[in-house]
Amino acid sequence: MNLSGLNFSALPEINIIFRFFVCAVLFALGGAFLILISGAEVWQSRWHPNMLAITHCYTLGFITTVMMGALLQILPVIGGIGIPKVKQVANTFLIFHVIGTFSLITSFIWPISTLTIAAIILLFIGYGIYLVALISVLVKKLSQGSSIITIRFALCALLFTLILGLLMVARNLGWQIISFDKYITDMHAIWGIAGWFSLLIIAVSFQIIPMFHVAPEFNERIRNYLPKLISVLLLLVMFSEGHVQELVFLLLLVNSLFIGYLCYLLSLRKRKIPDTTVNFWRLSAVSLITVFILYLLPEKLLMALGVEQPTLTLAAMVIFLYVISIILGMMLKIMPFLSYTHLQQRCLLDFSLMQLLPNMHQFLPPKHGKKLFYLHLCTASVLVLTLIFNQLYLLLAFTLLVEFCWLLVLLMRCKRLYNVTIKNINN
Repeated sequence: MNLSGLNFSALPEINIIFRFFVCAVLFALGGAFLILISGAEVWQSRWHPNMLAITHCYTLGFITTVMMGALLQILPVIGGIGIPKVKQVANTFLIFHVIGTFSLITSFIWPISTLTIAAIILLFIGYGIYLVALISVLVKKLSQGSSIITIRFALCALLFTLILGLLMVARNLGWQIISFDKYITDMHAIWGIAGWFSLLIIAVSFQIIPMFHVAPEFNERIRNYLPKLISVLLLLVMFSEGHVQELVFLLLLVNSLFIGYLCYLLSLRKRKIPDTTVNFWRLSAVSLITVFILYLLPEKLLMALGVEQPTLTLAAMVIFLYVISIILGMMLKIMPFLSYTHLQQRCLLDFSLMQLLPNMHQFLPPKHGKKLFYLHLCTASVLVLTLIFNQLYLLLAFTLLVEFCWLLVLLMRCKRLYNVTIKNINN
């Protein structure tokens, strides 16, 4: 493992990231439950209230919760400085975020004004606290330039996505602050997926690919120009209403080239031992390139292939097969690594305690990670089939429940071993 240039002296408590990860998994399980009770008709339109709720279970509930928790740990490692009073900021944000997201999801299904107002207020306050704290650190001159710059772009995209989302929710209360149509909704989705999700994945990849896999560093031009190119394309999308399809094509092309190049770097890693995380990266690469090819096909041909809802199908594939595949792979690395690192920092105060330190495979055995990959592969396959044959929704709900229950088991197992070890160290 290559740890050069990284700083582990300002890590926040590990319990913080476990809380974020557990909450994220609970949202994913909630999404599976919604699929279970929503019936086949929900797959006929992306505007169906239950489909909006399901989508936000996985985008705002699972993906964003994992990302916001991981940022608290990543920023001090790659930037050398953490958020002041991180425990208070993290706990406050998590409470507002969880209740606010739950209110938002339920307000899609039951459009009650109280739920909608609660969602707006809670999400606005929660993200306001978190982003102000984060920005106060990011405006400083930090090390690891390209990753930090890309994180700044990603947070700008998150802020814009959040503002558009809250304004659209406010519209449900009759607060018509700006005019809305399908174009604004598409902006919300494009900035969320191609901005917030993709840019943060790229920022983190710059660090973890050489670090965890001992692979070559990313090309300097890619590190410097790729995030700026994506940011420029996103800005153009905002002001080019008549050319959205062409710009989305370019965003898909750029991201496909990036993930392809990333897999090429993984093929050059020094230790070519079996690694489930690499399989997650490969699955995400194949998925995104497939989406890119499908995007190029005429709608008539897609319909002939059984894809009746092209936008819903492509969005679901990007979110679940591309973004969530990467996040699951990262979690398999982050959970044991942080557990080991936190305990190691404690043992460095007394080297005789090193004998109590488990290795990373004890925190998360490779066979358990491999089982998660196969479960995810199974769920992804069923998702694709469900998008064509909607009657398979019950099978999809079942596979989702099994996959994320297993992820929860892995989280609890890792946390339990950490607790036992820290207790032995303190004794």
